[in-house]
Amino acid sequence: MQKRLRGGGLVSATVNGLLLVTLAGTGASTKKTKNKQTDISAPWIHKDHYNSPTYLKVPNTPFLSRFTCAQLPEILFTFCHVWTRQTAIILPAIHLSLNSSIMGRAYWKDLPDDPEKHPQFIRKIIQQSDSNLVKDIRQHEYQRNLSFRSDDYPTSVKIHELRSKIAAAIQQRGDIAHNPCGHCEQGIGPFVGCIHIQGMQHGRCGNCIYEGEACTNADDGKKELAALNMNSSRTGTGPVSGASHRPSPSSTVLEEHASGQAEEQASGTDNADSYLVLGNLVLPRPPQELKNRAEKWEPHLAKLNARNMEDLRDLPIRDLDKSFLEFQARESDIFQSVFPKPPSPELLVKPSGSLASPLAHRLHQPSFTTDCRDNAETADPSNGCLAMVMGNVYTPDTLVFDHIHRRDAQSEGIQQYPPRLLSSHEDFTRDIAQSMTAKVEILYGKKLQQRVLQTQGFEILPLWGEFEGVVLLLALESSYGNADPRYRFRRIMLVASHPQHMFYQSRGNATALRQDKVMEAAALMVCSAVPWVARYFSDKLWMSCVPSHLQLKEIRLFGKILGKEDRIPTVLQIDEDEAGQLDKPAEWGAWGAYFDAQPHSNSKLMGLIPPALEALRKSDSSNTWNELTDLPEPVLEWIRGQKHALFPDVPLSNLSEMISALEEFLEQPIPKSVSEPVKWILIKVLRFQKQFLEASPGRGPEYLYSTFGKPTIELKCNQCNQLLAIENNPLWLVYRPGTLSCTTIRCPSESCKKKTRTAIPVDGSIPSSRSMPTKQSPAPAAQSKTSPYEDYIFQEGAEEYKLPTKVICRCILCGIDEHIDDKPRWTIGSHFYLERRLNCKNKDCPARGGRFIPIEDIDSIAEDNIRSLNDRCKGLSLETRLALMAELKPGSREARKSRN
Repeated sequence: MQKRLRGGGLVSATVNGLLLVTLAGTGASTKKTKNKQTDISAPWIHKDHYNSPTYLKVPNTPFLSRFTCAQLPEILFTFCHVWTRQTAIILPAIHLSLNSSIMGRAYWKDLPDDPEKHPQFIRKIIQQSDSNLVKDIRQHEYQRNLSFRSDDYPTSVKIHELRSKIAAAIQQRGDIAHNPCGHCEQGIGPFVGCIHIQGMQHGRCGNCIYEGEACTNADDGKKELAALNMNSSRTGTGPVSGASHRPSPSSTVLEEHASGQAEEQASGTDNADSYLVLGNLVLPRPPQELKNRAEKWEPHLAKLNARNMEDLRDLPIRDLDKSFLEFQARESDIFQSVFPKPPSPELLVKPSGSLASPLAHRLHQPSFTTDCRDNAETADPSNGCLAMVMGNVYTPDTLVFDHIHRRDAQSEGIQQYPPRLLSSHEDFTRDIAQSMTAKVEILYGKKLQQRVLQTQGFEILPLWGEFEGVVLLLALESSYGNADPRYRFRRIMLVASHPQHMFYQSRGNATALRQDKVMEAAALMVCSAVPWVARYFSDKLWMSCVPSHLQLKEIRLFGKILGKEDRIPTVLQIDEDEAGQLDKPAEWGAWGAYFDAQPHSNSKLMGLIPPALEALRKSDSSNTWNELTDLPEPVLEWIRGQKHALFPDVPLSNLSEMISALEEFLEQPIPKSVSEPVKWILIKVLRFQKQFLEASPGRGPEYLYSTFGKPTIELKCNQCNQLLAIENNPLWLVYRPGTLSCTTIRCPSESCKKKTRTAIPVDGSIPSSRSMPTKQSPAPAAQSKTSPYEDYIFQEGAEEYKLPTKVICRCILCGIDEHIDDKPRWTIGSHFYLERRLNCKNKDCPARGGRFIPIEDIDSIAEDNIRSLNDRCKGLSLETRLALMAELKPGSREARKSRN
């Protein structure tokens, strides 16, 4: 195909990825236009080709990228028709803007439905890649189309990563190995054939590159595999010394991969159909509600991904052991000055692992539940919580440390320590954070998370897709004393439930599932440099890592403090919402916090009863049981979901109240001859439930639970109110406890004429529904707030704090117009007056409208400040947002100079 230009030039079709423009004509090297002479030595023409007799290279420029393919020949002709001899202009097809205009950009998301078209389309993707790694491979001769082991490869998340292009390019151009590598022999990887290029990517094959594995056919596979486990200087997103996990690419390849992928992500070209968070955590493009926030931080995350953390300067700590000894001495002196008792420096717990670890675990404060009380390290397997942490996303070199480093029975250092003592601990913790090279840090527990959020700058990014529910805290570089101004973020923090809370979670519940997502995200972000165990929390696989006596110790300790603290395990809104699902928890008694907000479904209950019976049969005497957490773990898991079934209207505060309620449920008192009444009645209830469910076929859907024949409910037609039946075995909706699941019955009334109708309760106070809500749709959406700051101000109760009921305000701009606010709004916690924005009646006012501030010396805050906090902190719990609002400073009492 050729297109003729004005003046006789021709534009040929692309040849070997180049656009050939042949120009004919005569003239000088300048063009005269109305008394103005224009030099064609323009910046978009490469200087090395000004005087070339045959070729002129025109690199990609913003100027040329503004024009369409149809316009391009005319634009080129305008600047080049003046040459005195035939000239060919060559445009490299790999340049983004020109190539997009000429060939059309190819993306993985646009892969044709017809598999026969895939090889050519993928060839186009590889040809257009801007990655230098891919460009190097493209220099080798194209030998074959790609061949895949199955047709489901387009659905793989990995296909959107840069290394998929590297792997595909090698498969297209490499040599077939005489002896397949270990992974190719096992059928690991998407491609048919073990293909590599000697000297490229260390000789690794395409399948191993795609999967992120070490390759036994690499230039020196044995050395590479050894290096993965012995390299102690790794500071990027690769393996660390002593790691026991599946092999990953060598550190050199990983650094090239991170740099290249960040380069492509920042340019917004090759990953237009995916979103790189960090390392190997790649998501689809963000949903509309997160689009602006996610895309705002995308280039900054790309820079973090490519960042070499070894470049950190002015490190406060270079020798962790030495620095800890220095801290130990300082802290002991301060401790002795504020407390009358001896400081006991041996109770200070030293951080574990290496500052060069790619991932760090930060916990709140060490307790005394340990076999190593004195002079211990944080990674202590004799502590149940730490044993759980060390069983997943951990290697011996992984950095593990506490925020407060002294042992405390109740872990209340943040709340109880005097300011000087607290500062000494937090200064040492801050030094650790500034010195460690980890790009990913996991924060455990609500107390720690709130403290970090209050003392450090951050941005919030909730994830989406399969990682929905995971919230990232993007730690601002400016929060660190050795900040590098070239970067926006230092690292990514993940919010996790405290391990002690996880001991108490039932299998597969929402908290356990989300904890698994958090750990998977962390492992992916460090490119699997630490081993990740799938379903570690949701299937309670941690039980194999934590000895049973440690489990029991932690569960009992948690039981003692559970009634004193709230049930919210993290600073996230989702946990606050789940805790809020409890039906008037204050009316449930002191033990109300033990029970799940949602009851066990009938199907789940059938699976829980046998192990609970077996555990009771094997247990020791029940006469020493005082707390609910003293029960055997399978029994505890069973009874947690029984509040709505066994004790729907009974507040429970101790074991004797629970026994009385169970006696009433069975309608049978415990015989006086029974030696272990608690065990006896629990076995009775379990056997009764088992027999009841076995005798009720079809009553086991996952969305229904039974109250075992209580109460009986009269049902009527929802159309004519005809009495239809008496339900002796009512079923209720799991995700809306207390809501009856309605059935359909033929109504015999004259008006309904035996038509099928919904049978609803005669008692209108009993909620009912025909729908079958799931975890994704638990209840009708709550009515949205009328304003973004409604959660942050007193709706009632302000008088308890003796806050003014009337405030006289004045326009901040002119200082003349006044307004009497007889319904002042006060912020919770900080007790700031919430300013109003009003129209100023003073005709000489510069803006005739704006902030009205109190005349008296009353601290106030603008609505915009609260709105900004609310938008920035979406995903965090209201309690946490209120705590962060307490850190806000009151608004200025002077107008901005620019507005005067």
